[in-house]
Amino acid sequence: MTEYVDDPADEMRAMVVGDWATEKRTLVEQYIDASRAARRQYTHRAYVDLFCGPGRVWLRDARRFEDGCALSAWKKSIEKDVPFTQVYVADIDRQNVECCAKRLESLGAPVIPLIGEAKNTVVDVMAQINAFGLHLAVLDPFGLGAMPMTIIANLSHAKRIDLLVHFSQNDLQRNLPLARDIEQSEIFEAFAPGWRQSVTSGAQATARSQYFQHWINLVEALDGYKLSRSVPLITNSRNAPLYKLVLFSRHPLAEKLWNAVAKGPQQDLF
Repeated sequence: MTEYVDDPADEMRAMVVGDWATEKRTLVEQYIDASRAARRQYTHRAYVDLFCGPGRVWLRDARRFEDGCALSAWKKSIEKDVPFTQVYVADIDRQNVECCAKRLESLGAPVIPLIGEAKNTVVDVMAQINAFGLHLAVLDPFGLGAMPMTIIANLSHAKRIDLLVHFSQNDLQRNLPLARDIEQSEIFEAFAPGWRQSVTSGAQATARSQYFQHWINLVEALDGYKLSRSVPLITNSRNAPLYKLVLFSRHPLAEKLWNAVAKGPQQDLF
């Protein structure tokens, strides 16, 4: 169950998270900074966050408040005078969207708030977004079940949109062996349709790698997307794997920039 506390800075809710959230936020900021020259060439530059949360987080162990990805992304975009021209924030929780939008508006961001499941709000985003701008979507669900492949397929209709995706390694490790039951099977099928034909190994580690590769193949089949080589593996305080941060893009420059930002000791493709 998601836990919240009140942030005394503005008396709105903040999501309680592990300290590893800082690493993810930092990588998002660094990529936005590294890609600013490319974004500067386009009139339309949207930031899309379909799992935005309330915009602020409380780090459980460090015991401090920090910006979430949406707020930090906006702040980084204006730092070098290449602001996002639209900031789409969406969440299934209405209060999360209201808090995130209010915080962004106080910073002068051109916010477009949407409430609902990501599989539905993505349709609203694609009805409004400029198809020929240069955009960034940060997809940060809690687990695989919140992000069916239809979300990425819808986003791919924009000509230039990089996809920075949280792939839940923890969810995969805990639940893939259980995917014979109906509920788990539906989740894993929605996230990566047709996976059973690709996962042929009885060994759990190999099966997980095959599932991940099958998902990559599905995304790369969407009109020119390519997985960037660097795939940071985010771990918790006990060094247990939590998720991989994966970038899909259509331009070699995006891959080059992400590979430079994300290289490090936690790089782990499979």
